[in-house]
Amino acid sequence: MGARLKAENTIGPGGSQEERERTRLSLTAAFVAALLVRAAVAWYCGAAQPQEIRYITIARGIISGQGFVGLDTRYPDIIQPPLYPMILAAAFLLPGPELAIARGVSALMGALLVLTGGAIARRMLGDRAARRTGWLIAFYPLLSHMSGVAITESTFTTLVTSALLLLWAALDAPPKAARSRIFLICVGLLLGLAYLTRPEGLAYLAAAIFLVMVGQLVK
Repeated sequence: MGARLKAENTIGPGGSQEERERTRLSLTAAFVAALLVRAAVAWYCGAAQPQEIRYITIARGIISGQGFVGLDTRYPDIIQPPLYPMILAAAFLLPGPELAIARGVSALMGALLVLTGGAIARRMLGDRAARRTGWLIAFYPLLSHMSGVAITESTFTTLVTSALLLLWAALDAPPKAARSRIFLICVGLLLGLAYLTRPEGLAYLAAAIFLVMVGQLVK
């Protein structure tokens, strides 16, 4: 009993094999629950919102060959970042209503936040915190709402948290190790995609570069 309590309260990524397995199962269940919650939110939201119409229209233009255009097809839409409409355009190759598919993309990206958030919590505070974080993300009302409509927030957040997780792993690795370089390349790719989703991604990229420079000086 004492050993189990000690394993559960271990701070950081350590812990027994049993605790790690419990965490994997718990986060998997939380991911499924998050998908179901976000699907229910998507259904409850009903008709398309103005921002959703904008992204869906651009995705239609990409598929039809008109290009990156909005409601006014005479001019390209230079306001919206390109990645999210491009993801929708690829998803629209699947059969089904476009609004449902678009919201499904956001729901999936929002549910993936359970895994990235849980992994970050595990590195910081251990397995018990990871399990609680996963379930908190799955049912947190604001995150559920943002992931139930076809907007960029859930995709952006999942990209940034994935980059943060890999950046942490890269800084923990020996500076000249091959895996450290691979992690940093992946961080750059993810934050580049985040910038193509929302302009704020550029600030996260700058912060990541600063952290890498500081990490090199410290090591």
